[in-house]
Amino acid sequence: MKYNKKLLVITIICIIAIVVYRCVFFETDLYKKYKYPNEEFFGKEVYSRIDHRATQSERSVGMELFDKVRLVSEYTGTEEDADYVEEIGELNDFYYFTRVGAASQKVNLTFITCELDEDNGMIWVEYDRRYFDEKEEFIGGSSDVLMLWNIEKIDGKWIVVNSREAP
Repeated sequence: MKYNKKLLVITIICIIAIVVYRCVFFETDLYKKYKYPNEEFFGKEVYSRIDHRATQSERSVGMELFDKVRLVSEYTGTEEDADYVEEIGELNDFYYFTRVGAASQKVNLTFITCELDEDNGMIWVEYDRRYFDEKEEFIGGSSDVLMLWNIEKIDGKWIVVNSREAP
């Protein structure tokens, strides 16, 4: 009986030690995927929020802004006819015509997470973008870009007030 109690105590201590170790030192696959050079660029404290599991309401807000940016990135009309979406704020540069010489673009956006508090928050996304000229020839682009959108609730609407992407 005495032996079983010691074994039980040692087992419990080991389990607690493993759980604490994993909580303190464990990096998720998502964290590791984007870690270099993004952890240094965004700062460890901000970058660590990429692992935040968005609540349903946070995800809803994040996806609403994400979908607006996706629609802007799919726009194919002229710059004069573009209906700039004020709610996306700083992200109007997802229109294809913001790149000199571009006649079209293909953008692949991936929503990662959204974290909110009362009146501000952040959204993490990843994107690939390829620009094409009038002959539909590739003229440039970028891939696997991690981007952080800082958002604020202004007059009851969530708006992107700042965006940063690692070089």
